[in-house]
Amino acid sequence: MKQNYLFLFLLSLLCATSVVAQSDGTKREVTLTEAGTLSQQIPEGEYATLQQLTLKGDINQHDITFVRKNLTELQSFDFAETRILRAERATGSDTFYPADTLFDYALEEMRKLQSVKLPTSLKAIGVKAFYNDIALTEIEIPEGVTSLGGYAFAFCKGLKRATVPGTVKRVESYVFLGCVALEEISLGEGMTKIGGDMFNGCKSLSKIQLPSTIETIEAQSFKGCVLLTELTIPATCQQVGIQILRDCPAMKVITSLATTAPEASTKSFYPEQFDDIELRIPAEALLSYLDSPVWSLFKRTCDLNGTPLSIVMPHGVTTPVALWQAGCLHIAHASGLTIAVYDMAGQLLLQDTPAGETVSYPLPQGLYIVQTPYGTLQAL
Repeated sequence: MKQNYLFLFLLSLLCATSVVAQSDGTKREVTLTEAGTLSQQIPEGEYATLQQLTLKGDINQHDITFVRKNLTELQSFDFAETRILRAERATGSDTFYPADTLFDYALEEMRKLQSVKLPTSLKAIGVKAFYNDIALTEIEIPEGVTSLGGYAFAFCKGLKRATVPGTVKRVESYVFLGCVALEEISLGEGMTKIGGDMFNGCKSLSKIQLPSTIETIEAQSFKGCVLLTELTIPATCQQVGIQILRDCPAMKVITSLATTAPEASTKSFYPEQFDDIELRIPAEALLSYLDSPVWSLFKRTCDLNGTPLSIVMPHGVTTPVALWQAGCLHIAHASGLTIAVYDMAGQLLLQDTPAGETVSYPLPQGLYIVQTPYGTLQAL
């Protein structure tokens, strides 16, 4: 009889434990032996209560889509120990989801998701993969990822910290658009491009260090970064896009380490920025920057220590003056100087070495850039 009571007691305890395990549907760890079967491992009753999911094994887009569509209360998603397998978009289809790729829109609009650990084997993150995940606070992109799709983390308004490895070479536009809480960004050595509008609207970002390997800074990369006060352009940079510092009122110093002035457009900066921002460059690169119809427009050009740089005017040579009047562009004190005239798009209109002290060129009224060996002028 006692044995029967003991058996019943153990049985009731086991059942009670089972009931507790079933009712506590907030946390679950799943190891898949077959990709595409996650939906079979999680009871429908947990869809609205599961908050933490650790996923291991081989998975595919069906498993990730299941997470996005059904686990609406998920706060933590760790799938670092998974491998995303290639899968057909439809049975018998010629199109497919590539292996090791977090496909387009994979985890978008998961408004409760606060933390995520990505597969260590991941190679690419698709368009809008985490779009509008407003509760996400931190993201570390694994070493080995080579591509970031457009809007990948756009409007993740709670995102404070992000790490992008140097293996990332392809960066589409708007990756961190509207990440208004982003305070810290780590960009790995090896990156070669800052994508267009990459940090557009990151109004909490007060500093950024670009990798020494950056070759291109695309258009409006830092638009709306209202707290940025300085920007250092690496020595390897060859090209700067338009309006890279649009709506950056706090910007005071641009340091360009390139010994050859990067290719730029007159639209790379706003007219008032040429007056308000101090440009710091290697002293030995002064002539290269003065030869640029864009970089030469900065009124304060200094060496890397902040000491003003200038070319000493020869004795008897007066600083050139340019103005537009009566249908002509008039340049005074240009005797013996080679001058170049550009429009505001940076297109060369003419180049000349006038013999007289004044010269006039018939040009329509407008704003021109006049470049001389002793400075660059703007004339209206």
